[in-house]
Amino acid sequence: MHGRTGTVGVVGSRENSTLAPRRNPQSLIVVGASGRAMAQSARRAGIPAHAADLFRDTDLVESCVSSTRVAPYPDGIVDVLRTLPAAAWCHVGGLENRPDILEALAAERPLAGSSAASVRLVRDHRWLAARVREVGAAMPATHDTAVGIPCDGSHLVKPRAGAGGRGIRRWTGATAEDRGVVWQRWVDGMPCSAAYLASRGRTDLFLTSRQLVDWKPCRGSEFAWCGSITRRLPAAVTAVVERLGRHVAAEAGLIGLFGIDFLLDDGGRVHPLEVNPRPTASMELWERSGAGSLAASHLAACGFGDPTASPPSGIPSTVFGKAVLFAVRSAVVPAAAFERWLRWREDWRDGDGLPAVADIPATGTTIPRGGPVLTIFAAGNEEEDVLARLERRLALVEESLRPRSRTISPPSAAAGASPPRGRGTP
Repeated sequence: MHGRTGTVGVVGSRENSTLAPRRNPQSLIVVGASGRAMAQSARRAGIPAHAADLFRDTDLVESCVSSTRVAPYPDGIVDVLRTLPAAAWCHVGGLENRPDILEALAAERPLAGSSAASVRLVRDHRWLAARVREVGAAMPATHDTAVGIPCDGSHLVKPRAGAGGRGIRRWTGATAEDRGVVWQRWVDGMPCSAAYLASRGRTDLFLTSRQLVDWKPCRGSEFAWCGSITRRLPAAVTAVVERLGRHVAAEAGLIGLFGIDFLLDDGGRVHPLEVNPRPTASMELWERSGAGSLAASHLAACGFGDPTASPPSGIPSTVFGKAVLFAVRSAVVPAAAFERWLRWREDWRDGDGLPAVADIPATGTTIPRGGPVLTIFAAGNEEEDVLARLERRLALVEESLRPRSRTISPPSAAAGASPPRGRGTP
């Protein structure tokens, strides 16, 4: 969640495995925009977690030995880390945009994850486009300037340091000074993501999912990532996605969990968009199958756990989905809503048996316009059923806020529509 008030031989790449003894970690430090999913994963494996993130939601506090809401974010993370135990740390969403902070953190504590040097490589669209061509796929044409770019909406303007699809818009000509952006050609297709674990000279694909982009029940903005739903892809597509992940990880020296976002067009062609060199928002859907702890697998891959541990495998046959509700106006969480969310966390459980409510802001929390309110999960045998269950639960969360303040828009006529096709980046 976001927005509430050649192999590289460096630390954090595959060489991490030689920098620390292969032992069960005493604890794990999670840093980034939202640490809840990784902290809960560590807790399931019996690994004490400390977290420093943007929200410090109720369930993060419950899952950690200690937790801190970072301000200013993200620059304040370095100071917070210095107050925490001398444990391994991993970075989650958003910090790939600040490799300078990753370098500063790595100087303070041992890094369990991809290094700043590896991050810089995979976040360079020119480097990625070359790797994509080498595996026979095609990345949408991406440009550093608007020179020669038509203003007919056939291209998007995308922040270089974006996350969650925020700041993306169609290019219809300059309306303001455009800095720190790229121009990328629109490709029609289904937004998807793939999840991998890079470890000991191998890279394993363990999850593919469809991204819910600008899904109306979530009240997100255009191009905004609103959630994910697991999906098995055709064998030929899966083979391309597997090959792409292995090649990118080997060339950049990625280690541990990472993801790749891509579009799947009607002809079954894969169009990679970007690499997320850290645990991604969709990965916890794999854990809801009860198959294991991704935090434990990540630590083992990075040399801080059992070196004989098996990597995650087996894309779940059950369909798992998650969706994030966003505020269309500023909202203050009332006590009554908070209490209902805690009750729903206990009552809403699907076939996976895990709570279907997460990232719960405490009473009195101010949620700015466009900020995340709550994360909802659902599971079932069919994608349509899971989407319907998510939609019903999102509507109830909206309703729970109305008695005190009409800060969330009422359900629209399009609330039942399927997520639109088109590109988006989480």
